[in-house]
Amino acid sequence: MSEDRVYDDGLAGERTALAWQRTALAFAVASVAAAQVFIPAGLPAVVLAFAGAACAIATLMVAALRYRVVHRHLHRTGRHPGPGVAVAGLTLTVVLLGCACLAYALLG
Repeated sequence: MSEDRVYDDGLAGERTALAWQRTALAFAVASVAAAQVFIPAGLPAVVLAFAGAACAIATLMVAALRYRVVHRHLHRTGRHPGPGVAVAGLTLTVVLLGCACLAYALLG
């Protein structure tokens, strides 16, 4: 590692991107399973299942975009670009979707 380079040029970014892809795949699988199981339960359950599928797609898109931004910025400047607002927003969305599913399971 040269003296002017601040970051490690290892595979941490690739591992993180793969972890986000696995998370997106888990969302997709859980959404399909929920849609299959809860179709008889009515429209709110199906809407929650499709919201989970939308979160899966959003997770994949945000992960790919964030990986490119971080990778490009690290190679240009040698420093991390800062907090991932999109990742934080996606996390908040997933938490809210989970709360909605929990509320539906307990109340519906």
